[in-house]
Amino acid sequence: ELVLTPTGWVTIGDIKIGDQVRCPDNSIAFVNGVFPQGIVRTYSFKFKGVEKPFVCCREHLWEISINGKVSVVDSRSLYEHFNWLIEGSIQVPRVDVNSDYSVTNERLVDIESIQEHSEEECTCISITHPRKVYVTTDGIVTHNTYCSLTSSAFHGDRLAICIESRFFSLWAEALDP
Repeated sequence: ELVLTPTGWVTIGDIKIGDQVRCPDNSIAFVNGVFPQGIVRTYSFKFKGVEKPFVCCREHLWEISINGKVSVVDSRSLYEHFNWLIEGSIQVPRVDVNSDYSVTNERLVDIESIQEHSEEECTCISITHPRKVYVTTDGIVTHNTYCSLTSSAFHGDRLAICIESRFFSLWAEALDP
């Protein structure tokens, strides 16, 4: 997928620590962590009013709204529980991207479907924005990998993070102030 920067679109695999990304409030944040995931199972998300499906890994985090209640979940959980929703819809934030790569009009859009996709090379990033969200393909707003930490700190909950050993040094480096 693509990530919006102040100067245009960049493939997420080309993002590096120190790069700048555009956030849904039109501010700019710095990338402070890049986490290659390797080849992993992906899911294809279809959003109302968006022609191209959005493809991401199963651990990708989403800020969702269900009947006005906002929470953060990963793609795998959304996929597994999408058809269980009895009332209402699942929505995610979306913005309009202007010709100068600024953004406006943050609003919620419905997830129409989620399907298993192929196995693909994936990368996650973390950014310095307080809300920890950035703009991706077609103006879809998505969370970075620090979302769970931020949520835990905000709510005062304890948190355990389980990661594969191959990612330990990347996380330790990103978390070191």
